[in-house]
Amino acid sequence: MKARSHRFGRPAIAMLLMAVAVPVRSQSPQPADWKDPSVHVQRFVTTKLTADFHVYGITRRGFGESGYAPPAAGGDTYGDDVLAVLDALKLEKPVLVGHSIGGQELSSVATRYPTRVVALVYLDAAYPYAFDNGKGPTMNDFQGLHGPQPPPPGDADLASVNALRQYLVRVQGVASPEAEIRQQRTIGPDGHVGKQRNFPGYATLLSGMKQYVDIRVPALVLVAQPHGLGRWLDSSTDPAVHAQATAFTAALSALTTRQMQIVAALAPTARIVTLPGADHYVYLSHEADVLREMRRFLGAVR
Repeated sequence: MKARSHRFGRPAIAMLLMAVAVPVRSQSPQPADWKDPSVHVQRFVTTKLTADFHVYGITRRGFGESGYAPPAAGGDTYGDDVLAVLDALKLEKPVLVGHSIGGQELSSVATRYPTRVVALVYLDAAYPYAFDNGKGPTMNDFQGLHGPQPPPPGDADLASVNALRQYLVRVQGVASPEAEIRQQRTIGPDGHVGKQRNFPGYATLLSGMKQYVDIRVPALVLVAQPHGLGRWLDSSTDPAVHAQATAFTAALSALTTRQMQIVAALAPTARIVTLPGADHYVYLSHEADVLREMRRFLGAVR
């Protein structure tokens, strides 16, 4: 597994961020004139918490430049990978921060080895793969919902990474950093953005799911509720699209409310914060809110 370390200012607490939306297996050559501008030792993730914390990022097996072997025990294998990184870097009682399905690693580690971490931060990551006592909604319930989709990027939007980022901001309201897009998609010699990259482990992320039911570590749960569907809806004049969006939002909000009740039952000391209108990438769409809540929570933990 590959990690990138950012160490600025006075160290206070070790943190670990698992990014999960970088679907890469094989790397194609990048244009020679582009370099990642972030200041770092070769270990992966830019963040705005480095003034006060040591921050380490893990690229999950099968993503980015990390190797891949089929997991033997579903989410717990990925959790074991996290523990291996903590051992290799000699990190004692860090805060684990996970986005989306990264919540399964957080719950896996905290359930089995609660003394190895000091706290957890779930960034829209507290769904059934992270908290499930069999009494709430399932991942099939969530995945069975289908909302309206924005228009796909056209040729002009794929002319360059910057053009694609502008499209994402215009349509979704948020855009991933350039470095992430370059990991997610092939880039031609002329800078044209190609198709999404494939990687072998995506199907295994939800296979072999366990029911994590005993989270005793202090936790901050940030959840998009209700989910934002993007800026493109504001300019749509199709009443059918708006009707679909209304129905989807209502159904998703109902499931999310039930899921947060499960979280509260399984982690009674957790702080649950809803971010109305947030994108699934809450740290992009609601960056200031996420940073404020994380600093408040980490200050109390510290």
